[in-house]
Amino acid sequence: MGEEQQYIPLSQLEAVVDAMVEKKMREKFGAIASLLGENPPENSPKTTEWLNPQDASKLLGRSVRYLSKMVDEGILRLQAKNVRLPEVRDVRLPGSARPSYQYHVERCQKRLTVPPEER
Repeated sequence: MGEEQQYIPLSQLEAVVDAMVEKKMREKFGAIASLLGENPPENSPKTTEWLNPQDASKLLGRSVRYLSKMVDEGILRLQAKNVRLPEVRDVRLPGSARPSYQYHVERCQKRLTVPPEER
C-alpha cells in the first residue's frame, strides 16, 4: 500500500540543483550574465566598454555611491600615466571642478574580486 521509495545518486541530485540555481541566477541577474560567459542581449552595454556610473553600477551590482567610494579609497584606480589598465577614467569637461567618472566594468569586476591583501 505504501509507495516505493526511489533513491537518486548524489551526483545526479547535485547536477540538478546546480542547473536550477544557475537558471535562477541568470533570471535574476541577467544584466551581468555576460560576465558569466553568456552572450548579452543586443541592447545591453558591453562589459569591455567605458560606461557611466549608473550603467556600470547595474552591471556590477553595486551602487553608484559604492563605486565612487572605491575610487576615493584607491581600490578602483583612476587613469594616470603610471596606471597601465585603469578601472576608472575622468571625462570631466575642461575647467570643471567636479569629476565625471566612467567605469570599465570588466576591469572593475576583476579588481573588486581580488582580496584586499593582494591589491
